[in-house]
Amino acid sequence: MTAPVPSTDGEGVPLSRNNPNLQLGGSMSSTSAVKSAGAGGADSPATTGEPIGGGQVQNGGKSGPAATLEDFHTMARKYGLDTSQDDPNPSSIETLFPLLLSKEDCDPNCATYRIARSYVPFLAASPYEKICAEPSSLKNELHFIKNEMEELASQNVGAFLENTTLAASVTDEEFPELLRRYKSLSHIFDPLKSALESFNADVAPVLAQERESLRNILQKYTPIQELLEVPQLLDACIRREMYDEVVDLLGFSAHLFQSHKARLKRLGGSGGESFAIPLLDLLETQVAAQRQHFEESLLSQLATDIHLPACVRVIGYLRRLGAYSEEQIRSLFLDQRGIFVQKHRKQIDKNVAASPVSCLRAASDLMRTYVFDIGMHFKALFFQSASGYEKKQTEMVLANWLQLQLRWFVDLLSSQLAVPEYGMAAQGSLRGSQIDASALASILKCVMHCSNTMRTLGCGFFPAVQTVFHQRGIYLVTSRLDTALERFQQEVLLYDWLVAPQTQSGPMKMSAGSSVSFMVENALQLMRHRPLAVFANELIATFNELRQCAIPGIRAACVFHLRQVCAGAVNVLHSYRAEHLGQGGVTDAEFVALCRNFRYVLIPLINAHFRAIYSREDGIAEAETGQMFAVLGV
Repeated sequence: MTAPVPSTDGEGVPLSRNNPNLQLGGSMSSTSAVKSAGAGGADSPATTGEPIGGGQVQNGGKSGPAATLEDFHTMARKYGLDTSQDDPNPSSIETLFPLLLSKEDCDPNCATYRIARSYVPFLAASPYEKICAEPSSLKNELHFIKNEMEELASQNVGAFLENTTLAASVTDEEFPELLRRYKSLSHIFDPLKSALESFNADVAPVLAQERESLRNILQKYTPIQELLEVPQLLDACIRREMYDEVVDLLGFSAHLFQSHKARLKRLGGSGGESFAIPLLDLLETQVAAQRQHFEESLLSQLATDIHLPACVRVIGYLRRLGAYSEEQIRSLFLDQRGIFVQKHRKQIDKNVAASPVSCLRAASDLMRTYVFDIGMHFKALFFQSASGYEKKQTEMVLANWLQLQLRWFVDLLSSQLAVPEYGMAAQGSLRGSQIDASALASILKCVMHCSNTMRTLGCGFFPAVQTVFHQRGIYLVTSRLDTALERFQQEVLLYDWLVAPQTQSGPMKMSAGSSVSFMVENALQLMRHRPLAVFANELIATFNELRQCAIPGIRAACVFHLRQVCAGAVNVLHSYRAEHLGQGGVTDAEFVALCRNFRYVLIPLINAHFRAIYSREDGIAEAETGQMFAVLGV
């Protein structure tokens, strides 16, 4: 429907600038022109029931674009005819009303005045062609409205008749009663009104706040989704060892949570707890769990066979996390590397009873390789960044850790190489069969190599275990010498002293290039008597054993015990002669021959073997030999 026009009796709907269907048509000089347009019937153009306008202005069969409401406002402001509240001079248009309206219509309370106040600016802003076409447009509009009213009346004639019948059935006395009942119904809605007002006062602000919050969440849905994916992303990066990305994500999360806590602290005096975000609290818990997972992953790498470049990366990540101090990082490094060493130590302790030699060599290699590497890694990681008192503390931490490892190794050596007590002869013989001189030499070589390597870290520990090897070497020699003396005594008691066949008296011929430094003249004379031959073989076996592990520190002890054994053998012969001989004959002659071979053949052979091992003249001296065999008269 187009813009409304005044009715024929001067009443109508005033033109409004907010009406979107407002049509700009022909001009109209006054309200009487509107009345004459409403009274005209014969000279009104025929219509088809559709409004003339709708964006087009009919003007003598010509159509043109209708002026919009914005055009009207522009023209009104241009010519000073705008009557809105923003107009600084709203009475400028009222000066034209006495020229256009009658005296009665100039009253501001008059309907015509109100219509003119809205309609005259519209006409003043219209071009001349549109003003000329306005009467025809108003007539067409009036005709259309009449047709619409007639059509409306014809369509609702039944309702009109029913209303007429109903009104006719109601008497004048019933109207006051109906009016009273109607007014009484108005109080029924008072509770509803109060409930709505209470709802509007109490619940509506909360709903508005929640709606605003939901709108804010909807607008920031993508960032929120990315934040919620941070724990899952951290877990994926940790599993794929993308540690740089993990550190960056943890730094971003820490900054986010710190900003949130600072905001809550700033709002704490004014109910800051109400501004807490449960989602961020949950996210912080999940990120803390992933941080713990990341730290465990880094520390687990230190508990494996890891090299220096990987150690540098792991320590660098721990430092970038900022969760540990430098002292704590040092302790964590040694603890985790100690776990790795502890695994090998447990394996060695488990197998040492079955194979002590191989386990001792493995323990030496463990100290020489892994423990030494850990110490060097520790110095490379922490000594360069330390200075002064901090460097001393770092050195003490490393020294304490190395001391623990060396104490385990020394205790293991002491337990396996310890000399058995006299009452534990069975265990001593078993242990001696497992760790002989060759095995002891192999272990000694590994331990010396390990000690020389550890000396780089200031942990040359060989002097601490040297005594253990000396005692073990002395035990191996003395036990064999004691065994030789026991067998000699047994053979002497069992010997029948028959005349032995004569052996070659010259020195033994040796092939060219063979070592004869330990050979003496008439050495084959030792085979004439079985006790002396067995004793010589046992002594030679002892020297062969000693040659495999000729520790310089045990030379004096070996010489002393060798003298004791030889003196003991002489005492055995002296006791045997006193108990079984002394009547002359063949037996006495053979006994004297055995004693002479002992002194002049076996003793030089012992000295020759001893000199071949230690390259010294310190054996059984001639003076000691004379004193020793004086009791036998040889």
